[in-house]
Amino acid sequence: MGYVASSLEGSDAEIVSIAVRPGHRRCGIGRALMMHTFVKLNAFGIRRVTLTVRPANRPAMQLYARLGFRSLRRIRQYYPDGSDAIEMQKELSGATRAAGASTSSGSAV
Repeated sequence: MGYVASSLEGSDAEIVSIAVRPGHRRCGIGRALMMHTFVKLNAFGIRRVTLTVRPANRPAMQLYARLGFRSLRRIRQYYPDGSDAIEMQKELSGATRAAGASTSSGSAV
């Protein structure tokens, strides 16, 4: 039904991809995947999570805002089609830094 892929570096992580099948969107699956990912990232000692999203993707931006992400900046011509991106960031609480963590993580449903 969906997945989240992240990349870890020290105490930072980037959500590099999230997707939910079209017929299953707006049912809470994306939120559940992200919450599960936060738990896993926290276990790796991650303190900060970033992601990029198209400004036109209002449903995704609203989801990320509800999950505690804040907009940091607009990145001009980020996507191959020349579209801009909004970089968003969330601080995870209760995380302890994993010494030298540099790996990849993912969640799927």
